[in-house]
Amino acid sequence: MSSPAFRIRISAIAPRQAPRQGTPTLIAPIAAAATAAAATSTAPSSNDNSKTALIDLTRKVASLGRSGKAELALREVADAVQARQVMPDSRLATALIDACGRSSRFDLALAAFDALFGPGAPEGVGPPGEGAMDALLRAALEGGGGGGGGGSGGDDGGGAEMPSTSNSTSSSPSSSPKRWRDAAVALDRCAAAGLEPAVGAFNVLLACASRSRDVERGFEILKKMKSSGVEPDSGTVAAVKGRRALRSFLKKTFEV
Repeated sequence: MSSPAFRIRISAIAPRQAPRQGTPTLIAPIAAAATAAAATSTAPSSNDNSKTALIDLTRKVASLGRSGKAELALREVADAVQARQVMPDSRLATALIDACGRSSRFDLALAAFDALFGPGAPEGVGPPGEGAMDALLRAALEGGGGGGGGGSGGDDGGGAEMPSTSNSTSSSPSSSPKRWRDAAVALDRCAAAGLEPAVGAFNVLLACASRSRDVERGFEILKKMKSSGVEPDSGTVAAVKGRRALRSFLKKTFEV
């Protein structure tokens, strides 16, 4: 496995906090039912009806996420899986993570990632894709971190580390150390699942740095993007459009 996704300093990554009360009740049945179904002959078949049901449920979860109804999305998935109507796949799992993030529940997004993509995940879900990584980072940096998150070690402890800066001038929630610590946890989880940041993940990080006027952190993210061999796209340009210094650094670094 490759080295952690980011080795850029952040101080005082706290031990992971306990999930909010109710998280196991919402998430555990999904993984447990899917695991049980995969081990028996009661798992949904791959016929057209089950495929349609999975597509419809994924769309419903995405819609509930846009409405900020993560807990309802989780219950819909749990009911469908327990009734053997569907088996979760990577697209449904990604939609669920995104729904949790849009409801400002990084704790639930992280728990969903762990349950469906982490060690012991149900067979058939498949590996996470870039979309799952982007959704988990957005949950950390945009949706917010109520109650779960936190790091995995002590000071600068052994995990994916995010850029630190002493020059942030914003009191915006997106610039808070907690948000970046949550992002470090998200990157660690993704690295453990075999994912390294692609352009979409870098764009999420850059957008947060730009939005919070955290220019020095943005410089570090662009440097890491360059050293990782990741080329910018239109999303990168959009992410830094609000910060002249970052726009200039992007042009200088990538000659675009």
